[in-house]
Amino acid sequence: MCLPSRNNASPLATVAAESARLFALTGATRHRDRAEAIFASVGTEVRNHPIAHASLLSAVRLFERPVRILLRGTPEGARSRALLREIARTPIPGRVLALAGPGEKGPAGFPLANASLTDGESVAQVCVGTTCLAPAATPTDLADRLQRAVSMAA
Repeated sequence: MCLPSRNNASPLATVAAESARLFALTGATRHRDRAEAIFASVGTEVRNHPIAHASLLSAVRLFERPVRILLRGTPEGARSRALLREIARTPIPGRVLALAGPGEKGPAGFPLANASLTDGESVAQVCVGTTCLAPAATPTDLADRLQRAVSMAA
């Protein structure tokens, strides 16, 4: 798939970022292929004028080293809400957040995706690229994992 180069790459940057996000979340190759096609189609232009294409460069970073977060548990539960507050407090550009209830499978690529949880239990897992950190069950543990993820993604 070859896409024409454009002077205003913002629409392409949006599609590239969303394709990268969907690939990080689902692992579906069609999303990877779409992002790669966009990057290839504007590569020379971006190399020659990187400041004019900051959004595309941000999409490349998201594609190459996504910070993926899986929250498993009852969304309305107190522990899940506390973990979500911690995720919201930590600025991570381009993070990808997936939620999975107690009886649901999480997205592929998370070791925690198919773990069974007891009633009321909530746990989060943070992955950078293909490296996943240990699950976190408390906001304090999650804050530590998120800070480590920020360092790893830099």
